[in-house]
Amino acid sequence: MSKVNPVCLARLFWKCPICQVEDCIHVHKGRTGLLRSRSLLHCDVCGSEWGDLSLQSLTLINGKPELLGQRSLEGWIEMIQAPVWAPGTVKETIAILHVKEIRSNRQLSTWAAWKEAVSIGSGFFYYGGAIGTSRGKPILLRALDRGRFAVSAEGVLFSGPAKRLYLPWSKLSSIDFELHYNLLEVRDIKEMYCFCFSGKGVSGKESAVKWYEYTRVLWGSYRIRLNEIR
Repeated sequence: MSKVNPVCLARLFWKCPICQVEDCIHVHKGRTGLLRSRSLLHCDVCGSEWGDLSLQSLTLINGKPELLGQRSLEGWIEMIQAPVWAPGTVKETIAILHVKEIRSNRQLSTWAAWKEAVSIGSGFFYYGGAIGTSRGKPILLRALDRGRFAVSAEGVLFSGPAKRLYLPWSKLSSIDFELHYNLLEVRDIKEMYCFCFSGKGVSGKESAVKWYEYTRVLWGSYRIRLNEIR
């Protein structure tokens, strides 16, 4: 059974699979003895708790009786309902915008080295994509600004004291998320932008997976509308 960082696992549960409330799952320490404890995932709304945390499965130890017991990680995630989007609405939060640092030529050769990398100034090394993968050489991300992050029917918007950014859906080439640093990765035809939802000046309670899901749904809706027009 593969061990996993429970905080990263909690970020996958951007919405409780049982009560379907967002931003309510956190890591809780449960005692197994006088001096021993184990990590649990706990829902602040319905009180559901999961133990035996791994990348393969989780066990619901407190919650609806008919759902108690072990289920695969994919099985629990499949129970999370997709975001419901009302036309004309804007979903927003506070995030830190990171951009690719061009000046650095330093390379990290292994995944283990990347995991152990210490933040360098206001930036850090990043492979991109889901945790545990390496799609190429690592890059250095630099924090650019902190401000309002929003998604709407038109695209992704960021507005801070030093930087304003608008990425219409028609210009996007890919979206992804990374769990370790809680990043949403948005690419257009020219640049990669990473939005961090934890860190200085950010609550850290919101998961990048949540914003990935909202972005994915809206981007998908745009492409459907485009095909209908064609």
